[in-house]
Amino acid sequence: GRTDAEKKAMKSGMNGGMASKTVAMFLHGAAISEELLPEARKNELIARADKAIAAFRGAVKAAKAAKLAAERRRDLSGIPGLVAQCASTNAAARRDAVLELGRIGEPGTASALIRALGDADEAVRVNAVLGLGWMQSREAVPELVKLAESADLPLRRRAAQALGQIGDARAIKPLMALARHPDAWTAENAVMGLGWLKAKQAVPALIDIAAKSDPKDAAPRALRLAAIRALGHIGEASSVPALEKLAAEAKDAPKAERGNKPITNIYSSSKSMGLQVHAQLAVAEIKAGGRRAPGIRQAGFLAGRDKFYGLTRRFNALAGRTSTFRLEDTSVLWPYVWESGMTGIHDSWGRPLGDPEAHAKMVEAAGELGLLWIDVLPGPGSGVEKAGAEIVILRYEDEPAFHGFWSEETWPEMGFSGAEFDAWLKSRHGADYRKKLGLKDHDTVLGRDWNTWSDKGGFNPGSTNQCAGPLKSAFLQCAGEKLADSWRESQEWMRGLRKGCAFTYSISEIQLRKYPGMAGKAGSVIDANGPETYQCFGRYNGYLMEMFMDGEARPAMAEFYNWYTPSEEHAVRGFAQHLMHGGCFYSFAFHQVFEHGSTYDMWNWDAARWGNVKKVFQKARKIRDYIAIPASAANVGLLCADLGSLAFDPVNRYGASLPLRWDQHQCALWTALSQSQIPADIIWAETMTPEKLARYRVLVLMDGKMILDGQAALIRDWVRNGGTLICGGTTSLFDPSGEPRNDYLLADLFGVSYAGDAAVSDPDRNDTFCWKPGAGETVSKVVSGLVPGRFNDHIHREVKPVKSLGLYKVADGASAVLPGIAPGAACEYDMPLGYDRVKLSSAKLLAAFANGDPALTVNKAGSGLCFFWTPAYPGLCHVASQWEMQSNKYDFWPNVRELLAAMVRGGLAHQGAALPAEVAGVSKEVEVTVRQQPEHGRWMVHLLDYDPKSDSVKGAEIIVHPPEGKAIKRMFYPDTDTEVAFAAAAGGTAARLRDFEVHDMVVIEFE
Repeated sequence: GRTDAEKKAMKSGMNGGMASKTVAMFLHGAAISEELLPEARKNELIARADKAIAAFRGAVKAAKAAKLAAERRRDLSGIPGLVAQCASTNAAARRDAVLELGRIGEPGTASALIRALGDADEAVRVNAVLGLGWMQSREAVPELVKLAESADLPLRRRAAQALGQIGDARAIKPLMALARHPDAWTAENAVMGLGWLKAKQAVPALIDIAAKSDPKDAAPRALRLAAIRALGHIGEASSVPALEKLAAEAKDAPKAERGNKPITNIYSSSKSMGLQVHAQLAVAEIKAGGRRAPGIRQAGFLAGRDKFYGLTRRFNALAGRTSTFRLEDTSVLWPYVWESGMTGIHDSWGRPLGDPEAHAKMVEAAGELGLLWIDVLPGPGSGVEKAGAEIVILRYEDEPAFHGFWSEETWPEMGFSGAEFDAWLKSRHGADYRKKLGLKDHDTVLGRDWNTWSDKGGFNPGSTNQCAGPLKSAFLQCAGEKLADSWRESQEWMRGLRKGCAFTYSISEIQLRKYPGMAGKAGSVIDANGPETYQCFGRYNGYLMEMFMDGEARPAMAEFYNWYTPSEEHAVRGFAQHLMHGGCFYSFAFHQVFEHGSTYDMWNWDAARWGNVKKVFQKARKIRDYIAIPASAANVGLLCADLGSLAFDPVNRYGASLPLRWDQHQCALWTALSQSQIPADIIWAETMTPEKLARYRVLVLMDGKMILDGQAALIRDWVRNGGTLICGGTTSLFDPSGEPRNDYLLADLFGVSYAGDAAVSDPDRNDTFCWKPGAGETVSKVVSGLVPGRFNDHIHREVKPVKSLGLYKVADGASAVLPGIAPGAACEYDMPLGYDRVKLSSAKLLAAFANGDPALTVNKAGSGLCFFWTPAYPGLCHVASQWEMQSNKYDFWPNVRELLAAMVRGGLAHQGAALPAEVAGVSKEVEVTVRQQPEHGRWMVHLLDYDPKSDSVKGAEIIVHPPEGKAIKRMFYPDTDTEVAFAAAAGGTAARLRDFEVHDMVVIEFE
């Protein structure tokens, strides 16, 4: 009873995995639907629902307006204080004040922002330019013109953009002069600005750019696209012939990666629309008269804090990839998303084959429920295609939900010319950099291109790498800085065009690291970056989130799957981890957590999982004020320095599902601290500043083979001013060229000198097995010794070795600096992993191997202490079990974890300090994290039970050590508003905590 056309349509939609279901629904779908929910009953329910919605819509709209109006009154009353704060001696306070004035957008504050254009701090100046652009301040035009013509590159780019957004014709002449600027981003922003200004006098120049630039050159191509967009906005009919000719000749309309079908949805595609589609859109816009008015206005609702800081200062749980449900209208899911406690929709890789206006309606529907919307980034992951992003941003200028863009996977490839690299080396090392770096005649910089896709890197045998040796580490640093610059420009441009617009990026676990310290740097230039893993829960997940947070009050957008979830006990713990780490859960496969099945791959989907989603994220909604991306209160940090790992590997080495040894070791160390209930941040050597280091009393630095001179100076000053440093074998042993030094760069802190590597050459004393990434053989004996090409072999820890084990014992008298460790206590070590032989100078021996070689020393340096643990990989002395993608259970060998904890506590005691909160009476599977909101005078102490077999945690006790000069005013559970009784205790305030399942949080308020 079906027509041939219907049959043909059904057949075209069939695929192998779902063919039988497709046919069954084609033949019997209507009957099945009628049996489940008769048509008459469905229509009755729809009619009732429509009536109810219509009745409440006005009240809801009024309530939203009243809420915004009340916030606006509060904001206006706070303006005098913000203006005063712009003169603070604290740069961070000035940055916040200027940003807040821009958010509020009161025109009368323009003079304060104009004054801030001359601030000594670059971030203050950038925030001021953004704010003036948002409020379309005409009085700022003269000063912005000066900045657009200045040598201050970041300010020049922002000023060129802001001048276009303000809409004042005085900006046309200076922007026309900048349209051919040698800095590609300055030129691109100027060209787009001319379009926003509707500058008819610029049309001939814009046609020239659009029609005559080299289509094969990426930078001029971006400029051509900007010129095409600008011509459309100006609306001058004389440009139509050139644009129509360009559209006819370009033939570069994009096609989807899957199915090779033409892309139809201009609002949701990672592919560039190309010259052809952009030219067609421009012609259509010209025929409609171009933009309505000069400039770019900001919708009033974007001044609201929840919109402006929606991703950066608010807890989020995002439903991702909802398109896998293949519904006619996916927005029917949005009420379920909101009711669960989740906060937004993450459209992942978008819907490139969808109807653009139907897509926009889904975004609008999300906004009606207060959900935010993240869509796919137009262009490559290395930076936004501004022309494509502008299409999206301007379409949603009056839609509250739209909040930004996202891309993912591995770190983007970067390339630059020899001249650019030469300039970077001179800026970093001076004109005589060849001499400083010890370059030979064959170490050529000029006359070649440098890129990460053809340079393999590393010291592996047979490598044809062109950038090994003294230029390898410099090349990686330069590439990382180029990426950071590109991401910064993308983020600032998007945020400038729309308040609160975010650039977000997820990094797959198969390549967590590529450029030194970029996991930490990225979060300072884009609104959110974070890890991607198929694992739903575990110690590795917590480590990854902290690694991307870099000790800062920033979100780590965690793209975690639930495809491999072993049990619902794992799932609920995975959701709960985000309450204390990261603050931004992104379920890439929403169909894996929703209560109803989908036609997509279900894997180990469980209908009960949705109940755990609601349990955790409805709780998050209740306590949202306390988990709104707070700062850390930890005074212990794991200091990561990964240049000494990256410099010895191919540039594009992938770890697959097993982490490289450096990551494996850092995660194990962080877990060891966590199992000892020591709250610890993870920070990066590349983002160190004196102010940042001053937050910490103790830092753990292991496997930091390559420490740069500037980093060493910061660490040295921090220790001499009272900090405690815990280092391991090979730390600071290698120079930037990858060659071993004669002695450690930090030997003065260690109080020892390097005397060689202790390797195991006898195969009968080695039953430690490893996996070399990229090698066919997944299990082989570890190569012992300082062999650079094997530094990152993954160590198999599923089975404890026997022949490889060695012992070192704690010396008499060591307990004075190692509290809780008895004299003679024996620690096990995996000897083929190697340790450093050292000679003591000023250091004191704390533990030794059986042959007398030092295993642990301590040295006083200025007012501080430095422990030196000679084993290269003490954190890898554990047995791993309870695997999902990675192991969740770490059983450390005797006294390994305890010795690390003793060093931390001994270092704190040396300073007369303590952990912010000490929790006792719990197992090693309970993690403690301490966050703070100084502006509210409170700490939040989280406890998470990592044991999926545990029913509950009972008997926990806490001692809080308040900040200096503070006393506890109140202690309570925010989800129930229940008070916690507390009393004075030795050195702090003690309380007994309630029993809990999975996760709990107690708030401590100070006075």
